[in-house]
Amino acid sequence: MPSVDADEQGAYTKTANPNRRRAFSRRRWVKISCLATTLILFAFYFCYYAYYYRSPRVTLNKLITTVAASKAPPKTNESDHLFPPDFDHDQHIPLDTWSSSPGSPRGALYMIVRNENLPEARATMRVIQDRFNDQAKYPWILLNNQHFNADFKKHASAVVTRSNTSIFFGKIDAEAWAYPSWIDVPRAENLLWDLVGVKRGESLSHHQLLRYQAGLFYHHPLFTNVEYTWRIEPGAMYTCALKMDLFRFMKKENKKLGFVMTTKSEPKADPSLWPTARSFMEQNPHWIKPRNQTILPSLIDNNGDYNHCHMSSNFEVLDLSFVRSEAYQAFFRHLDLASGFFYEKWGDPVRTLAAALFLDKSQVHFFDQVGYVNDDISHCPFNSHSSQQCTCNAAQSHDPPSLDAFIHYAQSKIPPHIKIDLNNTDILKQVIKEKDQLVSFLEQHGDLSFNS
Repeated sequence: MPSVDADEQGAYTKTANPNRRRAFSRRRWVKISCLATTLILFAFYFCYYAYYYRSPRVTLNKLITTVAASKAPPKTNESDHLFPPDFDHDQHIPLDTWSSSPGSPRGALYMIVRNENLPEARATMRVIQDRFNDQAKYPWILLNNQHFNADFKKHASAVVTRSNTSIFFGKIDAEAWAYPSWIDVPRAENLLWDLVGVKRGESLSHHQLLRYQAGLFYHHPLFTNVEYTWRIEPGAMYTCALKMDLFRFMKKENKKLGFVMTTKSEPKADPSLWPTARSFMEQNPHWIKPRNQTILPSLIDNNGDYNHCHMSSNFEVLDLSFVRSEAYQAFFRHLDLASGFFYEKWGDPVRTLAAALFLDKSQVHFFDQVGYVNDDISHCPFNSHSSQQCTCNAAQSHDPPSLDAFIHYAQSKIPPHIKIDLNNTDILKQVIKEKDQLVSFLEQHGDLSFNS
């Protein structure tokens, strides 16, 4: 066998098995690739976990809003400040939604509702559509402090689309729904316990709703082109045929506030509301109407204190020029800064007191012909002709607190030359039981508004 020197042996070794070297190189590359892939997947999983479970979520809509805001000019509109764009919900009602005929009011049916209350909302919407709005075709505005889900939008829209009625879904801005910055949150939460026994007094969400309804809802951009609102409560039933267009009536007769139910708040719910309102009156006498021109005397007892009577906002027809006025907004800010919406339970009486301070009594209207049932309160028309078109029981109309409150309101309806003992509530309650007699009396001496 021929001999091979060392140099030749080395050269032979390097070139004898090239396939083996290539296989080794491939195995090493596969291992490196697997390790790198594992590290990348681990990093991705870690970031995913941190994003969803360790830090606040940032939605695509918020990201889009943030980027858009950085490029947009500064905003001065208050509604834009309170309610930044949300691309999941409606932000605007076009003017061509309403009739273009002269004198037609731009009215809207307005409801605050959550996804879980879809059955109640649909039932009430169906009644309103059947009894009134299938022909009138006023748009619906539905607001929610959460995001409306697709199921809610689908089934709520189905109620109105058969009559070609428009419906808009808006989201209440978190800033308008949450505690304002000046509220001592621990104190507010502790004070909720003091309101146990007051109807929904311990419910934070109810306090938030009352504040929003009292002075914030009309800032939502969906109301920009709206002149009149009719607030609809989910689950409320309307028990009479509605032959009157309430919005047209409000506009024609220059009414600013329409109601159907009066009741009394519990003194424990709002003990500092009247003193706070009085401080506003003392600081702003230029906005306060003469007492004898307003409904204020019917809200004050013999000691000069508030008697807690108020109009329920569960049914409320409102001219938005009233709540958009400088006087009303200053009044709401004054009350809001006093913190009573969260330290106590201020709500519907706020609107009633504002009406008593800033409106002539002829601008407040009692819609007797509307049959209404909600929770434990109800109204059936006093007028027998109207009641023949109703499914309600007139004998069960009004609970006792509502009777007492209505008696106070009735005082401002009786002309001065008519002599009747309105302090004898037993007699008046008996008259109210015979509702036709009361209406006959009122029709002889003025309509069912607060006219003198």
